[in-house]
Amino acid sequence: MNTAVAVAERPKLIAVFADRYGLEPERMTATLKATAFNTDKPISNEQLAALLIVANQYKLNPFTKEIYAYPDKGNRIVPVVGVDGWVRIVQEHPMFDGWRFDYEPQEQAYTCTIWRKDRSHPTVITEYMAECRRSSDPWSKMPRRMLRHKSLMQCARVAFGFAGIHDDDEAQEIVRGSPSAATAADRVREVLKRKPEPEAAPSVDNVIDMETMQPRAPEPEDDTNETQALTEYLAKLSKADESAAIELLDLARTDLKSDADYETLVSAYRARFNPEPTDD
Repeated sequence: MNTAVAVAERPKLIAVFADRYGLEPERMTATLKATAFNTDKPISNEQLAALLIVANQYKLNPFTKEIYAYPDKGNRIVPVVGVDGWVRIVQEHPMFDGWRFDYEPQEQAYTCTIWRKDRSHPTVITEYMAECRRSSDPWSKMPRRMLRHKSLMQCARVAFGFAGIHDDDEAQEIVRGSPSAATAADRVREVLKRKPEPEAAPSVDNVIDMETMQPRAPEPEDDTNETQALTEYLAKLSKADESAAIELLDLARTDLKSDADYETLVSAYRARFNPEPTDD
């Protein structure tokens, strides 16, 4: 957004929001800077103006976290709309004509269907757990609800053309410094600091071909849910870059029931990316 435009819009927007919520403009400015941004760094008037422009466009309330923002590295912002905000802007759209959510347990996928009054066919978007799940508390505690939210957001974006707004996962990826990603990386690094103990876990060669990095088919007697889960993780690890592999390792810490299986996955990571264990 052009900075000159932001500065020109700021007084008018502050007055509009101050009047809407019954605060003095100066107090409104201070309150929003303190509460509507996920950062400890000072917020500029231009950044605040950018957030208010988006909030005003979609009629979202920054005080109830319907909208908030992450500052990026270029003195700009990444606007984030919480699930309550998405629900409201969809339901208040004049062309909205209903929605439906369907969960497929086998695929671990949520499908959102949205109907518009001015279209003969609905918009249908499916989101998959394997592609969306993050190593954060909300995803760990209520993964299905988070996946349903993700399907709603993506379907709403396609159905109504909502632009310039993101969900929290997307925003963290955009600013390239998300707290959840940093936490995941830190947790995995703690694991990788340990010296590997080959005797403590089954050989990785039993479940993965080290030349092709492809998972071996499990023996019939080992064809359990646990073995299948490990095999799936190894297959994903074989195609992931190092950043994605770290996310997989962190997610597997809670998904894999066996410590030995997790150590096998760590061994596969070491074999592929060759991180040097340390004694720190």
